[in-house]
Amino acid sequence: MPGFPTDIFISYCHVDNHPIDTKGTLWVENFHRDLQGLVNTCVGRNVVIWRDRRLSGATVFSDEIADRLRSTAILVTIESPGYIESEWCTREREIFVGAAAGNGGLDIDNHRRIIRAAKVPVPLPELPDVLKPTVGFPLYSIDEQSGSAIDFLFDPRPEAEKLYRRALSLLAQSIADLLKQMRDAAAPRESSAPDTRTTVYLAETTSDLERDRTAIRLELEARGCVVTPRQPLPRDFESCTAMVRKELARSDLSIHLLGSRYGLIPEGVTKSLIELQTDLAVESGHPGARRLVWIPRGLDSIEPQQRVFLERVRSDHSSASGFELLETSPAEFKTFLISMIERPAPPPPKAEEADAAEQELPHIYLVRDREDRESVAALTKFLFNQGFEVLTQADEGEEAELRQNHQENLKVADAVMIWWGHTSKVWLDYMMRDLDKARGLGRKSPFRATAVCIAAPRVPDKDEFMTHKAQVFKFLDAFAPEALNALIQRVKLPAHA
Repeated sequence: MPGFPTDIFISYCHVDNHPIDTKGTLWVENFHRDLQGLVNTCVGRNVVIWRDRRLSGATVFSDEIADRLRSTAILVTIESPGYIESEWCTREREIFVGAAAGNGGLDIDNHRRIIRAAKVPVPLPELPDVLKPTVGFPLYSIDEQSGSAIDFLFDPRPEAEKLYRRALSLLAQSIADLLKQMRDAAAPRESSAPDTRTTVYLAETTSDLERDRTAIRLELEARGCVVTPRQPLPRDFESCTAMVRKELARSDLSIHLLGSRYGLIPEGVTKSLIELQTDLAVESGHPGARRLVWIPRGLDSIEPQQRVFLERVRSDHSSASGFELLETSPAEFKTFLISMIERPAPPPPKAEEADAAEQELPHIYLVRDREDRESVAALTKFLFNQGFEVLTQADEGEEAELRQNHQENLKVADAVMIWWGHTSKVWLDYMMRDLDKARGLGRKSPFRATAVCIAAPRVPDKDEFMTHKAQVFKFLDAFAPEALNALIQRVKLPAHA
C-alpha cells in the first residue's frame, strides 16, 4: 500500500495464541499464515502482514510496535474477552487510531480501517466504541442445544473446517477491497464518474437475529454492495431518526429483519429501534428504493409487544408501505437476496419494442393453491379462450424461487383472480395482503380488476367472506363462466381507459 510500509497489523491477546493440535501449531500463527495466502491471492501481490511474535505480552511495549502501528494501513483485531481486557491491545488500538487521523483518516468511503476477526463472541455493548462500527467476521459457530460458541478449529462437525475457510476468505476479500478503496482515495481523480454500486440499508436488529444480519452483510459486501449504517444508531429519538433518514435517503435497498424480540426503545419515543427503522423506511428513501422485510419461518416465543408489531407488518402496515415481505428460512432468504442483487437491470425498451408491448394480450394472474390445480382447470381454459395470457403459480422449486415467481407475476399482470377452493382462509388472507403489496414490487399502474372465486368445498368461512378489495364470485356448486362477463370486458379495455 503506497505510503504504508505495513499493509496489515494483527492485534491480539497472547493468551489466544494457544495450541490447536498435537503438533503445537498455535491459533494466531495458523490464522496469520492462512490470512497471508488468501489476501495475497485477493490483492494479486504479496502484502505485508505484521504481528508481535513474542510468546507473551509481558515485556515492555516496544518502539518497533508503535512505529509499525503508525505506518499500518489496516488493523485486524482478533476479538475475544482477553483482547477486550488487555491493556496492551488497548494501547495498540489507541496508537493506530491516533496515527490514522494524520495518514488518511480512520474511515475510508464509509469503511473503518479496523476489521474484527471474532475468535470468541463479545457482546456489542462490551466492545470499545471505536470497534462498534467495524466489520466483524465470526470464526466460531453457535451450538444449537447450549447456545455456546464453539471455535471452528475445535468444532467436531465435518463442515466446520469449510466454514472456517469460508469466513477467512470473506475476511481476506474485505481486506483486499479496503486496500483498493484506500489506493483509490489516495490517487488523484481523473474523472467524476458516479459510483454505480448498490447501497443497502441493513437495519439494526435484535440479538436473536444478529448472526443472520452479519451473514447477510458479509454476502452483500462480497458482491460489491455498500452496506450502511456503519456505526451503531444513536439511542435518543432525535439523533437516531436523523441518522436513519440520512442513510435511507442514499440507499437503493433497505432490509429489515424482524424476530421474536421487540428490541431496545430509544429515549423520547415508545417504539422500539426496530419498529422505528421500519416506519422511517416507509417515508424515506428515494423513489426507486426497494424494501425487504424478513420474518423467520416458524417464529415462536414471541414477546407480546413484538407480536402486535408483526401483525401490523403483515396487514395494514405492509400494504401501505410497499414492503416485500418474506417469511422463509435464513438460507432461502439469502438465496432470494443474492439473486435479486446479482440480477442485472433490464435495458430500456426500444421504441419498436414498446409499441409491440402495447399490443400484447392482457395478462391475468390466476392464483391458486397446489391442491386446486385440477379444480381450476375449467376457469384457466375459459380465460385462455377469451384471449388472455393466463399466468399461474409454479408448484415445484425452492420456496424462495416460488415466492420470487409469485411476485413477478403480480408485477406484470393486468388483473388477478384468486381461486379459493380446498385451501384455508389463512392462505386466502395471505394472498389478499400480497395484492396490497404489489405496488411496492415496481408496478406502474393498479390492476384493471381483482377477483376472488370461491369454490367447493363449502365451509362457514366461505359463506361469511366479504371484501372491498376485490369482486367476489361464488362457484360452490359449479363453475359458471357467464358471471365473469363484466370483469372480462373491463380487463380487455386498454390500460389508459
